[in-house]
Amino acid sequence: MDNQIAIAGYKLTNIHDGVSFIINLSWDLADSNTISGIGKVIDDKGNTLVNSNIVGDFRPYWIDGPRGFMINLTGYPFVMGIPPVGEYIPPNTKLRVILNDSWNHGKNNAEFSYQLNDNWHYVDAAKVERLYFHVMAYGSKVNFDKREVNLTN
Repeated sequence: MDNQIAIAGYKLTNIHDGVSFIINLSWDLADSNTISGIGKVIDDKGNTLVNSNIVGDFRPYWIDGPRGFMINLTGYPFVMGIPPVGEYIPPNTKLRVILNDSWNHGKNNAEFSYQLNDNWHYVDAAKVERLYFHVMAYGSKVNFDKREVNLTN
């Protein structure tokens, strides 16, 4: 799987109040576990509550039967320009989700949290919906092959 990058989008929706976390991710299939992207938390009317630059990792997960992937992400507010050296920028979102082995949907409920007006809000029962998933080649051959991939093969 050298020279391939995966891009995917997911929507995690709180089953109680309709607040959703929409994430757009990318990762190099040759890298062992680094993942990054952008995300936004929206209310049930579609209004944006929080925007985040998200980074984290994914790992194989086998506890509930067939193999899946656990994704842990932390989001930070977008900063205009370069922040001063040594300045701490606190996170504004956190996410954990377990996906099946083909990255299609959540095996279990996802959980996420977000900071709004200096208060953290926690969602521990979110349903996961895949919006898109593509694998594209890069490198010497510019062949942007769009297809779904099953990472268990």
